Amino acid sequence: MKIGKLRKLYSLHGTVEILEYIDKNPGCNRKDLKEVVPLRISSHRLATFREYGLIHQREELTLTELGKNYLSIIREMEALERNG
Repeated sequence: MKIGKLRKLYSLHGTVEILEYIDKNPGCNRKDLKEVVPLRISSHRLATFREYGLIHQREELTLTELGKNYLSIIREMEALERNG
């Protein structure tokens, strides 16, 4: 996967919030995500996450290893921005 696609995905509203929610609540479902972003946004992001291999494709949402690594990188970037 190209870094540019991941960089663009990071900039989209709801990306970080959804990934963090899934990470903290493995096994949640699409409807649970309405706590963090509107359903229309979460539906679009989930489709993109599946396409990029960041989440498993089943009713209960969980991050793949790639998804966990991507979220870890996001957290490190945000920490650098805060401390930098």
